[in-house]
Amino acid sequence: MKKLLLSILALVAVVGLSKAETITVNVNDATEITGEHFPEKPKEGTSNGEAEKWQPLESLKLGNFLFEFSTTGKTAPAYYKTMSTATGGQYTIRVYAGTKVKVTAPAGFTMANVSFKGKNADSGLTLTATPGSMTLNGNNATWTGSANSFSFEVSAKWQITEVTFSDENGGTTPPDQPGDDKDYLTFAKATQIEAGEYAIVAEGKAAKCLTGKTYGYINGEAVTVADNQVKAPAECVFTFTQANGGYYIQDSENRYLYMKGTYNSYNFADDLGDTEDGALWTVSIAANGEATITNTAKSKIVQWSVQYNSFGAYSEVTNVLPVLYKKVTSSVSAVEADNSNLPVEIYNLQGVRLLNSDNLPAGVYVRRQGSEVSKILVK
Repeated sequence: MKKLLLSILALVAVVGLSKAETITVNVNDATEITGEHFPEKPKEGTSNGEAEKWQPLESLKLGNFLFEFSTTGKTAPAYYKTMSTATGGQYTIRVYAGTKVKVTAPAGFTMANVSFKGKNADSGLTLTATPGSMTLNGNNATWTGSANSFSFEVSAKWQITEVTFSDENGGTTPPDQPGDDKDYLTFAKATQIEAGEYAIVAEGKAAKCLTGKTYGYINGEAVTVADNQVKAPAECVFTFTQANGGYYIQDSENRYLYMKGTYNSYNFADDLGDTEDGALWTVSIAANGEATITNTAKSKIVQWSVQYNSFGAYSEVTNVLPVLYKKVTSSVSAVEADNSNLPVEIYNLQGVRLLNSDNLPAGVYVRRQGSEVSKILVK
């Protein structure tokens, strides 16, 4: 009988405990699937039945990698299982003309190569990626670049069955430990706006203080969004203070953001009196979480520019609107620290969560319950 032995070594990370050239995840192992769910329809009479599916598919995870889906086409993306009567069936992610897929890696993991194994690709299939590039070889495709997050759009039907991720160093780094000495804070997705401290996030990047400059476009810090939360360093904190007709926004150095002239970049001032009446912003949050942050003096809207890889403010919405995440207070964190009632999760050393952990093969695994993480040995 197999026995789990707790190691005396406590780990601070759930995944990435050992370097690996690649992480491969089969679509059968997808978790946290969201979208409109249709249960299986069993065979009945002359009907062959229908497999369980999610369509439209909104998001899912392969290991610790988040996939988000949207479309401008007629057919919505979907996640299909096989009929329960079938054995050894292959589940599929199905994308169609106009489907856009956003892939986000864990924090600290910079993707350099992502390989997609697929099937049933239409002859006219093309793939357009931002950032990076994608090449198609029959039913399979490869993305190359250097990013924590990238998106691609498909022109025709395609089914994805397996994805392999490689980083710039040919290995993995822990998603909960970004690999530096920064003090990382936790933020939760905002559904309404109020005064407080926020992270401004778009395309896997959090806006961060432009230290040492009095004007310019705001750069982004690579972050990972998971479970409607994001972890970001202190320089990514922006304070929203309510004012008459809107909000003032200050960066982590307490400088006011304002606009002047015809520029799409920002200016920063220590004193509100030096902002030339250009520091007032209105903020609204849509049902999908996108925030419209508008400078009242210039009628320009905060957006992430994929072309310039930075946050600017533009008259028309032609780029990516950000999502606001409010800083989690210590009182909330204290509640979360009680792990006794939280579910136990088991991962392999490549960072893939194992859904069926009752009959594990012999080897070393990672056990997580809330914030408590330990190494286990199965004999």
